[in-house]
Amino acid sequence: MKKIAKFFKVLIVLIILAVLLLFLLNKFGFGFGNGLGFGNGERIQNSDASETQTVTEENEERSTGDLSASLPQLVTVTIREDKVYVEDKEISDAEELKEYIESINTDDREYRLVDENSIRATYEWVNAVFDELKISVKAD
Repeated sequence: MKKIAKFFKVLIVLIILAVLLLFLLNKFGFGFGNGLGFGNGERIQNSDASETQTVTEENEERSTGDLSASLPQLVTVTIREDKVYVEDKEISDAEELKEYIESINTDDREYRLVDENSIRATYEWVNAVFDELKISVKAD
C-alpha cells in the first residue's frame, strides 16, 4: 500500500513539473503558444503594431474622406436576412443607411438592391429609406 501511495506522489510531482516546464518554455518562446499558455504561436512585435496602426489610420482616412470617389457608379445594396450591406460596409439601421447613402450619393450614381433571403421588415425599411431620399433602386 505504501508503494502505491509513493508511486502516486511521484507521478503527481512529475505531472506538476511537466506542466511547469511547458509554461516556462512557452514564456521563453519555445513550445506551444505565444508565451501566455497554449495558442496559435503568433507573436506580436512592435513593428507589427506600427503596421497595424498605419493600416487603421489609412482606413480612417478612407472612411472620413470622399466616400463617393472610392465607390463604383453602380452601388450594390445587399440584404442577407436581417443584415444590410452597402458594397462591403455593414449597415445596422435605417438612420445609418440614410446618412451613408446621403454621404455617397451623386447625380449619376445608381443603386442595385440584391435580396438574399431577406427578412421582410428589413427589406421594407431599406426600400423606405430609398423612397424617402427619392432615389430609384434596381431590384435584382
